[in-house]
Amino acid sequence: MAKYIAEGAMVEGKKCRIMTRRYEFKRLSKDPITNKTMVICDLDRNCEVEVLESLSLDDNEKALRESLNVHGEVGDMLEAKSILVFVEGVRPSVLSFTVKEGQTGRHGANLASTNRRTIGKIKYVLENLRKAIEQTSSNNYLTAET
Repeated sequence: MAKYIAEGAMVEGKKCRIMTRRYEFKRLSKDPITNKTMVICDLDRNCEVEVLESLSLDDNEKALRESLNVHGEVGDMLEAKSILVFVEGVRPSVLSFTVKEGQTGRHGANLASTNRRTIGKIKYVLENLRKAIEQTSSNNYLTAET
């Protein structure tokens, strides 16, 4: 269970929890791991993706994810300014958001949970964490144990 905040970090899960202030469905595209067709949703303004249930994978699939540095344990989380979310399916209706006021301090948040394979990939990191990431030269992915 770790929090990933570096640009390009990825999590993958069978079920995920998503929180964002703004979202926009983009298009159908191939996912970055297995090249299956998935719906892309662009999350913006302080967003999170957390793995609620991990995938059951064979040895070849685990090796592929390790080579791509994809994290998929229960509790692994991305936190960033902007995240790309890939959800298995061919229609945006696979992901429905509900609005909760007061989730992010003064602002409301859009919350969603998925019941399908979901991949989250950090697009832009939070500005206040950019310097901490730039100072870390030996490790591509900065983690904070929770």
